[in-house]
Amino acid sequence: MLIPRARAWTVPTIALSICMLSSALHATEVYTYNGVHNDYPITITTTFETKNNQNIITAIVDTEKIQEKNTTILKNNRLEMMTQTTHNEVDSEYFHWTVQTHGKQTSIAFENTRYDEQFKTSIQGSPISLQGLIYQLRNEPLNIDDVIKANIIVPWKTVLPIRFIVKEKHPFDIQGTPIPA
Repeated sequence: MLIPRARAWTVPTIALSICMLSSALHATEVYTYNGVHNDYPITITTTFETKNNQNIITAIVDTEKIQEKNTTILKNNRLEMMTQTTHNEVDSEYFHWTVQTHGKQTSIAFENTRYDEQFKTSIQGSPISLQGLIYQLRNEPLNIDDVIKANIIVPWKTVLPIRFIVKEKHPFDIQGTPIPA
């Protein structure tokens, strides 16, 4: 998805549409976020789907100047595979990126589609995509003083160690709908 840089991006309006379908083996939730990225209005549609013991997170930005699709597949809360295609005229980023884990090894393929450059490498460890981390945070019971650690992978092969500490809980409203803490 959009990577925060020195030029901050915001997503102030959340949850225009929420759709929930579920069955014993298959559940899907769809969320739409409206906001601004570098003074350019965007809409991000994120789908969380559970199917065949996998969690599939798809995030799509489809505007006149930004087309981006990220699909992240988690199994047992670990990144199994992630693909992202970006055509972003606002930030001049044009790439296709694939990350796949194999045990304790992660293979990465990155193609800069603007300059026809291709890179491949492997790294040790099991990083997670931003979408995978969002899924985990949504589905993990959090308590005051809990510490959440993750290694987020960002293009093309940077792994950022992060740590969250839950300090307090606050309920809030989104377009009049209460969200409990």
